[in-house]
Amino acid sequence: MNKHPISTYMTKCPHCIEPTQSLKQAERRMKEYHVKHLPVRSAAKIVGILSERDLNFSLRFLDDESPVSEVMISDPYCTEAGTPISKVAGNMVEKDIGSAIITNEANEVVGIFTQVDALKAIVTLVSKL
Repeated sequence: MNKHPISTYMTKCPHCIEPTQSLKQAERRMKEYHVKHLPVRSAAKIVGILSERDLNFSLRFLDDESPVSEVMISDPYCTEAGTPISKVAGNMVEKDIGSAIITNEANEVVGIFTQVDALKAIVTLVSKL
């Protein structure tokens, strides 16, 4: 039995965005919901992820009406909710990425696990020692 599934430590129900939506809309959504990552979905399929860092960098060169698809990271790291936190965190370190999109068995987005979530998990787990 997996004592530490990623679902225990992820941020649940992340806000998503469509690849055709503008960078301005993405920026507004991030500010409104106080998030730094937006999974990108098209027809309920995960097609990418947009980070606040990538968004801010791109806005120095692109019009804010440019579509999210021009900036998003295609083929983001996704894993199922039951995956152990040690495996997810290990993969994030190995691939040098800041977040993982968490899905259910039907490949629907149910959460996101970020570096901040990893730090919160460390605090939780260490406090139990």
